[in-house]
Amino acid sequence: MSAPDQDQSQPSQPIKESSSQIQSQDHAVQHQPETESHPGAGAPSTSTTTPAPGATSATTAQALQQPQEPSQQAQETQPQQPPASPPLPQKHTPATPGPRAGRFIQLYDGALASTLRKVNYDNFASCFPTVAAHAPNTLRNVQKQMVDYLEERCNKDFQSILADRDVIRKLNELENLVSDADRRRQEGGSDVEEPIPHTQNQTPRTNTSYNSPHVLPPDEILTAHLAPRLAPQQSTLNARLQNTQASNESLFASIQSQRAEIDALLAQLESQVADIDGANALLVDVAPELAAEARASEVEMAGRGSAENKAKNLQLT
Repeated sequence: MSAPDQDQSQPSQPIKESSSQIQSQDHAVQHQPETESHPGAGAPSTSTTTPAPGATSATTAQALQQPQEPSQQAQETQPQQPPASPPLPQKHTPATPGPRAGRFIQLYDGALASTLRKVNYDNFASCFPTVAAHAPNTLRNVQKQMVDYLEERCNKDFQSILADRDVIRKLNELENLVSDADRRRQEGGSDVEEPIPHTQNQTPRTNTSYNSPHVLPPDEILTAHLAPRLAPQQSTLNARLQNTQASNESLFASIQSQRAEIDALLAQLESQVADIDGANALLVDVAPELAAEARASEVEMAGRGSAENKAKNLQLT
């Protein structure tokens, strides 16, 4: 074998190794330049008749890479997929009703059932007696449809209110707060007394049953809430009361003076009445004589009048 044949047979082993590496790396082979020379070939040759061993290995690697170009082009021409949508939110699980929430729902169910019982067929027929007499089945169907619609609508609105206001969770939180407060009170014991803040005008209470705000009487709690609003009203009412009292005192003084004047007038009137009574008592004895004199004077006057009339008549005749 000549020297050039030996030089051409040596690069065959690197070609086989490079092809196995290319296949093991999922066809991720990079293009090598055609002018790259083999390490053992020395300086690049300038002749055009005999190719160098490095050029043979480069062309072989390029031949191995050519079948892979369509797959790369297919990957480039494949349309890009849209980005993945965000994950859906977790499904809302309704809270389990506690004792208070359960009692609240039972109260609603009882109220709704009591209301629907009022819309029975007898009451419905009393409102439509003519239809009940001629078409009772139709009226019964209408009554049933109305009751079903009312029940469905009320339940739907009630569930909507529960969901919007988050009533179940809040009632459960209230239940937890109450149970936690009871547990703390039991753990703390009955000898522990929580102080209540007092104002300067108040003194601490001696009764231990009033040492906690939640056990105060309703009247005191109501007064405590209304005190800021009632204070200005109380000052206004006190001013009006003082003005009214001053006016009443002036009116009382004027009434007293008028009463004194009335008493003086009554005393004067009584004295005059007493004088008249005394005069009447004196006239009792002389009354008959005065009466006789009055009658005699009347007879005399009557006789004089008749005589004068006669004289006038005679003169005229």
